Amino acid sequence: MKQEIGNSFTTKLEGMFKDVNMSEDLTAGYRTHIQNLGDMDTKHIELGATILTTNYWPMESMGGNPMSDEGARISCNWPPEIQKLQDSFRAYYLKDRNGRMLTWIPHLGNADIRCTFPKVASEESGAKSRERKYELNVSTYAMLVLLLFNDLEDGEWLAFDEIRERLNIPEKELSRTLMSISGPPKSRVLLKKPGKVNEAPKSGDSFSFNAGFISKTVKIKAQAIGGISNRVEGDDERKETEERNDEHRGNVMDTVIVRIMKARKEFSHQQLVAEVISQLSQRFQPNINMMKRRIESLIEREYLERIDEAAVPTYRYLA
Repeated sequence: MKQEIGNSFTTKLEGMFKDVNMSEDLTAGYRTHIQNLGDMDTKHIELGATILTTNYWPMESMGGNPMSDEGARISCNWPPEIQKLQDSFRAYYLKDRNGRMLTWIPHLGNADIRCTFPKVASEESGAKSRERKYELNVSTYAMLVLLLFNDLEDGEWLAFDEIRERLNIPEKELSRTLMSISGPPKSRVLLKKPGKVNEAPKSGDSFSFNAGFISKTVKIKAQAIGGISNRVEGDDERKETEERNDEHRGNVMDTVIVRIMKARKEFSHQQLVAEVISQLSQRFQPNINMMKRRIESLIEREYLERIDEAAVPTYRYLA
């Protein structure tokens, strides 16, 4: 790919692969670090971190960080046990990396939670007559919501607005999160009132721990309901995406034109257009009008010049 479009256009992709590999090594190193500390806490939280370098990853396509109406980044409220884990990892990460900054992005994460559902006193037989343990795979937001119910007495309810206030999760994200763990029967670990279970949670709703939850499988995945990662682009976002694609394709076209002219030294317009189309057709269909604009731009930047005395429009490469 470097040979096709140049090193400058593969930097971000290489950076992404580097981030993934480094994150795996970093996570393994951090776990070894914790083990060496002799932490025997049976409630120890195991962390798997993926470090994304801001300049490499398309944060706008991945949802970025939720923003307030004033344009400021929204940061959710983390419980003390998670803050302790974050502080521990941050100290480990920054120990050999001066000048770096870590920003936690909860809507891109997920968590595996071991949940214990107690025996239902009124049941003398069947699954509800004994304690049940399940492992839930949920979004990070859902993990934060479920942790709130650890401190509640049986039968207590938490209001939608109270959950939002305590966690500082954007309302739309909170609605999707609560829907994933109170709607589908396979992951309905919370009960909702009032309204139907298939209605999106909203202000005025309340939630309680579903002590009678039963699952045929030990491992349960709570599917995200219409989250940021799978939403459809709007017209403005689609236009921005197209503009970014055009900019990228224009840069690729510049690279190909310069490489061809450097090899040919002099080339007619028609031959150059045909050669560019031939080289780029496997990647995308070059736009002729865009190609003309890129050639003009290269002439203005003194990569090429026109040969006025030529019988047909011809260009010369300028070293």
